[in-house]
Amino acid sequence: MQIQLTDDYRIIDDPLQFVLQHRCVRKSDGSYYWVNEGYYGTLNSLVSALLTREIHDADISTIREIPAVLRACTASIVEVLKCGKTS
Repeated sequence: MQIQLTDDYRIIDDPLQFVLQHRCVRKSDGSYYWVNEGYYGTLNSLVSALLTREIHDADISTIREIPAVLRACTASIVEVLKCGKTS
């Protein structure tokens, strides 16, 4: 399985785990390569890590803003899965 979440993030798996990867660009020639960012025993734990990352990266100033960030991120993940954007 390989699910492209965004241009810079994707999920791959092997028989034992799910792996979140991010894309890096080589400065020398501009080509890109994928780096394993996290290893997860379940898809639920990977999605939980993505949601946590979104909260950390969001420009929020009150706890009341967190649900909107979570809804937006969850909707993005669901949309990718519904559209079948796998490679």
